[in-house]
Amino acid sequence: MKADHERALVGAFFAPEVRPRYLSLLSTVKGRKKFVSRLAHLDLRDARFAHLIDPEVQTTDAIEDDLKRRGAPASCYVVSENPRVDGRQMALRDALEAIGGSAPGTFLSCVAGCLAYFEGEEPGARYVCERAYPRR
Repeated sequence: MKADHERALVGAFFAPEVRPRYLSLLSTVKGRKKFVSRLAHLDLRDARFAHLIDPEVQTTDAIEDDLKRRGAPASCYVVSENPRVDGRQMALRDALEAIGGSAPGTFLSCVAGCLAYFEGEEPGARYVCERAYPRR
């Protein structure tokens, strides 16, 4: 499941020009560490599928409600620069509370390749990432 979520995140929500490189990095432990360490610092998102959350609704409650309306299940898979949460399957609410504003470079993969939440390094850099189908 871990590899499925990670590969689906890259295939669906990363810019096409960087996908091959990051999919390759995910194939090794050392490469995955390198991949995760870059999440907060690079603009990797495919802008067609990453939608900035309005700053006025960047609360845990509002983000959780939005993700659930879009079909998020009760749990998600976390890919993060924060080692306390990275690589874990967590309740969506718990994951949002654990990263809220303090874990830049974090993806919550809700539906592999279809729905995710991304929190970047810059203040207010919180995105819902959504596609109608997974890409690999």
